[in-house]
Amino acid sequence: MIPNGYILFKDVRVEGLNAEANQYITGFPAITSFTGYGHLFERKVNELFPDNRITVNGVSIISHTFQLYDGHPKCTGETEGLVKNKMIAPPILEEIKADMIVSLIFSVTIQGDPAENLPEIVGEYAHIFLNDFPLCGGTCWPTNEAEYFLDEQELWDYLETISQGYFLVERTDLLADIDDNDNQDSLDELLNALIIYKVEQKSGNPIWNRQQPGWIVPIAVGYQAIETPQKRLGVRGSQPHIYAEPIINIGEFIPIQRIVSDYFIDQVEPSKIFWQHKNNSEFGFYYTTTT
Repeated sequence: MIPNGYILFKDVRVEGLNAEANQYITGFPAITSFTGYGHLFERKVNELFPDNRITVNGVSIISHTFQLYDGHPKCTGETEGLVKNKMIAPPILEEIKADMIVSLIFSVTIQGDPAENLPEIVGEYAHIFLNDFPLCGGTCWPTNEAEYFLDEQELWDYLETISQGYFLVERTDLLADIDDNDNQDSLDELLNALIIYKVEQKSGNPIWNRQQPGWIVPIAVGYQAIETPQKRLGVRGSQPHIYAEPIINIGEFIPIQRIVSDYFIDQVEPSKIFWQHKNNSEFGFYYTTTT
């Protein structure tokens, strides 16, 4: 859908978020956490404003700060029942939490007149939404009122005034830089894009360089099904259940001013900053992308 409005949640502080994106990645939350938050906003707005239905086409993520904390067991040993001095061993897997400050931009398509309906939605509900629903498993503490923009140019003019922050963008192109004759699979390509190597110096103090320039990170972007959906006991809402494996991609944190500068000289597509849900039911892919 072609967007006819944008909603900005600026400088949202999130405390105690889940920093385990999947079993392979610890750090910045999964992209699906943010796109899912946009989908939740869409559903809640459409419940409250049935005459002003919206569709959240994509979610843009701007990271301002991120603080990762040491892991700890999800629960401590506890006395088991009435048996004295018998302790339940705590799990060996650690729970890893973090705090962050992010700004989120929802690209939306709204029915009717955006100039009339979008201010109503933002003014009456946007601030309540952040207070009521956790993001990435953490508590949201909004520091600014949500803002809206009626066209793309208005949004980018405002982004030009933000001096600090990093857009998280997709860098799948780095996984295609391997020569076909290298006999490397996708995991090799992923690791090569993330590798850091040591360079010895004459002074005796080595320096560390990255294989790829920029702030390159692995990101969790979705899932690949390993079976067909089927009914199972204990699932939420009696929906079909499916076992799946995580999909990992490459992302890059790019300074906001560089993205904005490239936009104004026509060197970046506006859609590059918006993550959206995609699926390929034939191959069982359920993922997020900016393409």
